[in-house]
Amino acid sequence: MQLQNQPDKPDVRPIVHSPVHGWIAIIVLLVGSVAFVVRGVSSEVGWNADWKSEVSPTIQTKSVQVVVTLWIGFLGACFGSFLNVVIYRVPIGRTISGHSGCPRCGHAIRPQHNVPLIGWLFLQGKCYDCQLPIAVRYPTVEAFIASLFLVIAFGEVYPGGINLPYFPTPTYAGVVGIVLDPQWDLLAIASLHAAVLTVLVSWAFILYDGFPVPRVYACSTIVLVTVLTYLFPQLIPIPEEMDSPAILTYRILSGIFIGWLSWYAGSVRGRREPRRGTIGIIFGYLLIALTFGVSSIVSIYLLEGLLRSVFYWLDSRGRLPWGIALCLAALLHLVLWQSLEFSSWWPNRGSSVRLVLAIIAAQTLNTAAVRRRKLSE
Repeated sequence: MQLQNQPDKPDVRPIVHSPVHGWIAIIVLLVGSVAFVVRGVSSEVGWNADWKSEVSPTIQTKSVQVVVTLWIGFLGACFGSFLNVVIYRVPIGRTISGHSGCPRCGHAIRPQHNVPLIGWLFLQGKCYDCQLPIAVRYPTVEAFIASLFLVIAFGEVYPGGINLPYFPTPTYAGVVGIVLDPQWDLLAIASLHAAVLTVLVSWAFILYDGFPVPRVYACSTIVLVTVLTYLFPQLIPIPEEMDSPAILTYRILSGIFIGWLSWYAGSVRGRREPRRGTIGIIFGYLLIALTFGVSSIVSIYLLEGLLRSVFYWLDSRGRLPWGIALCLAALLHLVLWQSLEFSSWWPNRGSSVRLVLAIIAAQTLNTAAVRRRKLSE
């Protein structure tokens, strides 16, 4: 029987696996996966100039797609693991460098136990040293970011960007085309979307924990995205969003305005949370405006209001973190962007009247949702 909380006695339990062995296994798995992908694609298409006409949905190419998809999900989980560090340390002023440790006893987490999702499941949600439970939120964040990466992969990258308005019609679809002839502009756009949504998730959990989003963190992110979208305007696949610095200024002002509306809708509760999170909420919408454009932020704001209304209707006592609602709304808009942009009934840049009506509707939905929660408390 293992004794708990005995700091005076040395830990005599043997380590199950050597860290070196763990890293060797990961490297072998990575190299083997890359070799499998290269071998599968090369044998399928023969590396000739007419590969686009020869790709067929065989078992081998399907296996390649599965391997690549698993690694994309694992990459997302790794970012989620790093996000847990950011969410915990940044608000309290701690550095994000250094080893991860148990939040209960402080022991450094061994490398073989620090594999995203797998490590927590392997240890059955407990610390290896003190045997105290580790919060389920840690693997939840990792799984959420992994799912986010997979949605972007299946909804944007694999189809060749058909969800993006005004993006060139793809000449291929699937993993094989990406491996042989990658569209770097599409990969850059998808990477920006994944990074921005990941940052929004971190801000959401920081606010959920009762801390304000650190201004240095928020401002540096905004400046970086502003510079990127200004130097590389093709990251926003809408022609009118690429014209001049005036358009960039318009996006910034629109993001601040919609963010203020969202904060105002939440402040009807009279609680301290919205006031403390003012910077995070406004900067969140500013980040959305810089990434997706002016008309898209109105669409996302309306989708967020709909999601909040549905959530509070299903569970009036529940709490949908602000950033999570915004992230889900942005992800839904991203997948449906092409259809929404050319819709005759949805708010888009083709109708100023619909944009104004959408803002009014979204404000009404958000206000009604938080008031419903206030009445249920």
